[in-house]
Amino acid sequence: MRTVNEVFHRRDYGSGRPQVVVDVGGNIGISAVWFLSRTPTTRVHLWEPVPHNLETLRVNVAPFGDRCIVHEAALAPAAGPATFLVDPVGRYSGLAEYQESAGGRVAVEVPCDAVADALRDVLDLEGRIDVMKVDTEGSEDAIVEAIPDDVRPHISEIVYEYPGGVRRLRT
Repeated sequence: MRTVNEVFHRRDYGSGRPQVVVDVGGNIGISAVWFLSRTPTTRVHLWEPVPHNLETLRVNVAPFGDRCIVHEAALAPAAGPATFLVDPVGRYSGLAEYQESAGGRVAVEVPCDAVADALRDVLDLEGRIDVMKVDTEGSEDAIVEAIPDDVRPHISEIVYEYPGGVRRLRT
């Protein structure tokens, strides 16, 4: 319910009607549903590596058909396998490299796509990115910093979490 409140009530990710969204840290798809429900033509490219989150996510985005493209990987500064700490609820999972401690979470290995390659692929397919949402429980700054300078002008807004709130960067 906390996530539903953040997305739908507080509108942490805005109230506009973006056509192309990159959702990094898709979890169970609540933010994707928010974006997809804004217009009948919105497309969301979503990254989520946790298998039990992916099961629920697919159910949640199913009504939107092929407008939600799910990538079963984490998005990170570099591609390759990485240790991911998964909490029992699934809400506070993230790349171990960016965590202070395991804190009762289970370590699993997940595939990672490189942010630069992933964003270029989306741009090749869509021509633009209206909103890039990043909620990765610790690696947000590293992901945003890894966006290449030639890609940034094609992203209208980057919205990412940080301790205590949400930051918005407009290009």
